[in-house]
Amino acid sequence: MERCPNCRARLDDGDSCRRCGLELARLRAVEQAHRRLAARAAGYLARGEMGAAIRTLIRAQALRRDPLVFAMLALARAEAGRAPTAAIRG
Repeated sequence: MERCPNCRARLDDGDSCRRCGLELARLRAVEQAHRRLAARAAGYLARGEMGAAIRTLIRAQALRRDPLVFAMLALARAEAGRAPTAAIRG
């Protein structure tokens, strides 16, 4: 997160926005969780575990709308459609 979602001020490493005072710890925790889920999903994709990738990417999208995660989800769904049903249950 580079800018405050409330006032759009550039952020530093502080716990709150220097301009409007918005508390940022929970927002940063959500952003970090999103990044972890996206990275985990990338691993599932690389191993061909499409079911696990899809579930993980849906969770990541719920935290933050991200074009990269959206593209990964489209890929996983397309690959899952080509795979045998047993492989999708992952």
